[in-house]
Amino acid sequence: MASSLNTLIRSSAWSVMSIGSAIYDQTGKVIYTNTALRRIFNLSPAEMLELQEHYNLFDDPSLATPELQADLKRAFAGEEVFLPILDYVIVDAHGQPSNRHLAARFLLKPVGDATPPEYVVGYFHDVSESLELEAQISARRDEIDRMSQQDSLLKAEIAARAVPVVPILPGILVLPLVGGIDPMQADQIITALLQASSRSNADTVILDLTGVPVVDTAVANYILQAINALKLLGTETIVVGISNEIAQTIVQLGIRLDTIATRADLQSGLMAALERQNLTIESI
Repeated sequence: MASSLNTLIRSSAWSVMSIGSAIYDQTGKVIYTNTALRRIFNLSPAEMLELQEHYNLFDDPSLATPELQADLKRAFAGEEVFLPILDYVIVDAHGQPSNRHLAARFLLKPVGDATPPEYVVGYFHDVSESLELEAQISARRDEIDRMSQQDSLLKAEIAARAVPVVPILPGILVLPLVGGIDPMQADQIITALLQASSRSNADTVILDLTGVPVVDTAVANYILQAINALKLLGTETIVVGISNEIAQTIVQLGIRLDTIATRADLQSGLMAALERQNLTIESI
């Protein structure tokens, strides 16, 4: 045993390693410390020698819980024991708690092969900076998540405003579409139509395609899906403004619109919507 202890003490690696370390006898009394531990405790060599006269590992106030005391006993019985990360209170040269705290990780290892060991070496790792860095990373990650959520909400708001479903009369909504429509926009159109129809309890939606130059199979199918979904809500759809080019495309693609109400323009579409409500527009 003495040979193992002397080998450890004389090891230049142990003396100057960056992790603080101390060697305890079987009673928990400190008999040797390395330079890093003195640096962590901010004690001079003479003060550390004074601390060794007063300090006992089993009496350390930061290790006083029953769970930690049980861990210490296991270590001094010959087990290699990792203690959980502790909020450790640094003690002064008299072994009394100071006002300095740090996050510490302990490893206790028996010296030699005897059971129980005559000596135990403890490695005291200050992980305060690592935990602070982890906290900063976690906070930054949370901030990024919040920014991502805000970005998603902003995109959803922009998308909603880009699909203006306009109530023009009680029970009648108009959605004017302008420009090309890709599948993502078509999905936004469906969502906006369903939300607006449900919110206003609409009887009729007028879908104005006057400003749409081209409709392909995917977009046509999206429009049909929207119309069918609206029908499930009790809302009928009138499609207006189908250009010659779109009409030819629909025919060539074999898409059937014979079950859907269509009108030439917005005015005739509005008249048809009013007729569904048994209403008319009269000149004054």
